[in-house]
Amino acid sequence: MTRYSVLNLGVGIAAIIALVSCVRSRREILAVLRTAIAVALIFFPWDPFLLHWRAWAHNDPGPRYLGVPLNDPILVFLCTVLTASVLLRLDRNAGSRHADAESERGGD
Repeated sequence: MTRYSVLNLGVGIAAIIALVSCVRSRREILAVLRTAIAVALIFFPWDPFLLHWRAWAHNDPGPRYLGVPLNDPILVFLCTVLTASVLLRLDRNAGSRHADAESERGGD
């Protein structure tokens, strides 16, 4: 198991915990997953380009697809699931605080 695989495993566990604890409905889960897929697909063409121009390099990337280490799009997907889940929770909390403040002021 490479270091990148260990990183993906750790981020994956955190993403699953965030998804389970922060997302309340099937609709929100689908929104988080759609966002993660879109970000991973947008990222994918840039990775071989940047690897070719030596913007970064990998020591032991593991298996590759079209010259891109498979760990890269997987990590981007998992990080996006983690981030989107947490932001969804924070947005929900901010909305409830805003509603509480409005009710205290008399609904203005």
